[in-house]
Amino acid sequence: ESDESEDGVDVPSYDHAMEALCDNIEQMPEGLLQTFATIAKQSRFLLPAACRVSIEEGVELVAKIYCNAHELLNPDGSDLDMGWGIFPDACLANHSCAPNAT
Repeated sequence: ESDESEDGVDVPSYDHAMEALCDNIEQMPEGLLQTFATIAKQSRFLLPAACRVSIEEGVELVAKIYCNAHELLNPDGSDLDMGWGIFPDACLANHSCAPNAT
């Protein structure tokens, strides 16, 4: 599924773009994956039932966040981060085995 932009270019929907993000699980150390599993398990206590996913899906989602999140900098220039965000379009230019941006 995709949406057509104003210039007629097909772009993936946000959901499909999120699904397409890399998670690099195969290259991650087991200890890091265990940490992701703990986060996924703990999130089940915080999320409403309709939003809960399996531990495996949770690990995949946390891995995607870990690999693709972009830091939101404080506009006042201080070292205090405002948070993190997932911007799938930006992630496409962020990294690749065949880099497309410098």
